[in-house]
Amino acid sequence: MDLSVFLKKIKHATNRLHRRFAWWVAAILSLWALSGSTHIIMVWFGPQQVEFRPPTMLLDGNQLSTLPKIMRHQSFVEAAVIKAVASEKGAVLQVTKNESEPRRYFDIGSYHELDDADQKQAVWLATYYTGRSASDIQQIDFMTEFAEDYPEINRLLPVYRLQFAGEDELTAFVYTETNTLASLNNRYKQLLQSAFQNIHTLAWLNDFSWGRLVLIGLFMVCLIAMVILGLSLIFLIRPRANYIASRRLHRAMAYIIWLPILGWSTSGFYHLIQFEIVESVSGVRLGDELNLKEMSWSDLSQNFLYAEAAPVNSVSLVKGSNDRLLWRISFTPSSDNTGLTRNQRFDGVVTEGGVRYLDARTGELVATDDEEQAMLLASIASGLEESNIIAKEKIMSFGADYDFRNKRLPVWKVSYDNEEQLQVFVDPSTGVLVDRNRSIDRTESFVFGVFHKWVHLAPVIGRQWRDGLILLTLLLCLWGAAYGVRILLNNRRR
Repeated sequence: MDLSVFLKKIKHATNRLHRRFAWWVAAILSLWALSGSTHIIMVWFGPQQVEFRPPTMLLDGNQLSTLPKIMRHQSFVEAAVIKAVASEKGAVLQVTKNESEPRRYFDIGSYHELDDADQKQAVWLATYYTGRSASDIQQIDFMTEFAEDYPEINRLLPVYRLQFAGEDELTAFVYTETNTLASLNNRYKQLLQSAFQNIHTLAWLNDFSWGRLVLIGLFMVCLIAMVILGLSLIFLIRPRANYIASRRLHRAMAYIIWLPILGWSTSGFYHLIQFEIVESVSGVRLGDELNLKEMSWSDLSQNFLYAEAAPVNSVSLVKGSNDRLLWRISFTPSSDNTGLTRNQRFDGVVTEGGVRYLDARTGELVATDDEEQAMLLASIASGLEESNIIAKEKIMSFGADYDFRNKRLPVWKVSYDNEEQLQVFVDPSTGVLVDRNRSIDRTESFVFGVFHKWVHLAPVIGRQWRDGLILLTLLLCLWGAAYGVRILLNNRRR
C-alpha cells in the first residue's frame, strides 16, 4: 500500500475517533475543570483565621514544682499524653487517655481537675483563632469520625465542631491536643467543598468504591485518548491558511493544554487506584500508654533553671529508655516569632530555645535529647532495629515529605532500610507517631504532587502564583473545549 494512502486512512480514522470522543470529553473536561477550580477558590476566598500561631505560655519555677504534686494528688490509671498547655486561664496540665475521649485538665495551682474543661478549651481556641465571641457559638459537637464538612483529608481526630451564629455559618474545627485549628468552614466554602467532593472526586459513590474507580477510570481514559488523538491530528494535518478562527484557536489551545490534561488525568487516576487498592499507613497515633501505676514522683530540681537565660514554655511527661518516665522541659527561643502570617505557617518557626530531660522519679537531669528520644519512638512505631536506620532529620517546616495537614512542628523523620523503605515521623515532646509512609506511598505522593498539584512550582513562584497558574490553565482547558464544541456544531450545520 502506498504510504500516502496509508497515512490518509490513518488521518481519517483518527479524525473520526476524535469527533466521536469530543462530546463526552467536552462534558467531562468542563465538569472536571470547573470542580477542580473550586479548590483554588476555597483557598483564596474561604474564611481565614485572625491568628496563625498557637497560643503560648510561660511557666515559672513554682508552677514546675507543682506538676509532680498533681501527679501524686491524682491517681491516673491510663494516659497516653500528659503535658502542660496554654488555656484561657493560663497554663494547665492536659491528660489524653486515648484517641476517642475528651481530654482531662488539671489546675496547676489547686491540683484539682477542671470540669468540662476540654470543651471549654475548644471554645477558647475557636474564639482565639477566629476573633469571634464565645457568646456567638450556637452549637458544639465532639467528633470522633470524619464527616462531609470535615473529610478524612484533615487527618486529626477527635475534634470539636463549633458553629457560630451569623449568615456566614462560620464553623471551626478544633484539635485540643495541640491547641490547633484543624479546619475553618463557612456556608460559602461548604458549598464549594461539596461541589469538589461530589463532582471532582465522585464522593457520592464512596459506598461503591469499585464503581467509582471504574467510572472515573473511564473518564480518565477518555481524556487520555483525546489527548493522544489530538496530538496525532496535529502531526497528521497541517494547518491551512483558510481555517476559520475557531479551528485556529482550538489548535493553538491544544499546544498549550495537552500536557497539563495528560498530567492531571494520569496522576489523578493513579492517586485513586492507590487509594482504593493500597492500604494506607498514614495518620496520627498516640504513643504507648504511660506506666503510672505505683509511681513515686520527685520534686523537680530547680538548679538547672538558673543556668538557663530563657523561661520555660513547654513541659510534658514522656517515656524514655527502659520505660523510665521523664519530664521534658523546653525553653523559649531567643528570636521573636510573633506576628506569624498565613504563608509563614508552611515555613515553620523556631519554638524552642533548648530542651532538658529530668527523671520523674528522682528529679535529676538525664543525659538524653530529642534525637535519642526520636530514635526510641521510631523503633517502637516501626518495630525495626536502630541498625536499620539509614537517615534521621529534624523537620522544621512543612513540605513534600511532611504535609501541612499534620499541623505539628517540629518533628523527627527517621528513614529505614527495609523492604518497604519505611519513614516515620515522631514527636519526642509527646511520644506521638505523627505520620509514616512507604516507598509506594512516596512514589504516588510525588507523582500526584508534581503532576496534579504542581508543588514543585511553589518554592519558585510562591503558592498563590502557582494556584493562579493552575486556575489559568483550567480556564484555557475550558476555552479549548468550547472551541471544540463550536467546531462540532459548525460541522453539523454543514
